Amino acid sequence: MRFRKAVQWSHSIIREVLGPGDVAVDATAGNGHDTLFLCRLTGPDGHVHGIDIQEQAIEATRRRLTDNGVTPWSFSLTCGSHSNLSDLIPGSHRPKVRAIMFNFGYLPGGDHDLTTREETSVAAVSQAMDLLAPGGRMTLTFYTGHPGGPEEAAAVRRLLEQSDPSIWVVLEYRFINLPNNPPYVVALERSAGCD
Repeated sequence: MRFRKAVQWSHSIIREVLGPGDVAVDATAGNGHDTLFLCRLTGPDGHVHGIDIQEQAIEATRRRLTDNGVTPWSFSLTCGSHSNLSDLIPGSHRPKVRAIMFNFGYLPGGDHDLTTREETSVAAVSQAMDLLAPGGRMTLTFYTGHPGGPEEAAAVRRLLEQSDPSIWVVLEYRFINLPNNPPYVVALERSAGCD
């Protein structure tokens, strides 16, 4: 058996809590891989919100979903900052958000100078914690090999270290002996008894 890659960890964590009819958020849509994964789990009766600050990412995500036959009414794509997350999710979907996924870094195949940033990412994760329904999970995948990446990850970690352990379980999945800053996953689960 081989250990999983970061994306496989994040998918397995989300797969356990998300199903048909649920609502999910891909807060950093990128090229749409996680958005498609979420759409396949929520199905035509659920809804996935894909958000990215780059129009190029939104169009790539739209193509991926369309090319894979995802029904158009089961997703919404928004070009905007994840730091405005709470404003981008309609009130009717808020109590149903069972999963939220983030990838911090730059758009694969895009401009490496355009990256997620510490201040917007901390704001986004804080808002995501408020949005997540009891029993829901969130994954944060960190790519830290670019300037500002380690600082961004450290700032988000400080936020999570202050989370109430009676409400949140926070785990970190990381390789400790691989070179070149391998990506790693932080996973959060909101206690089912908290509303």
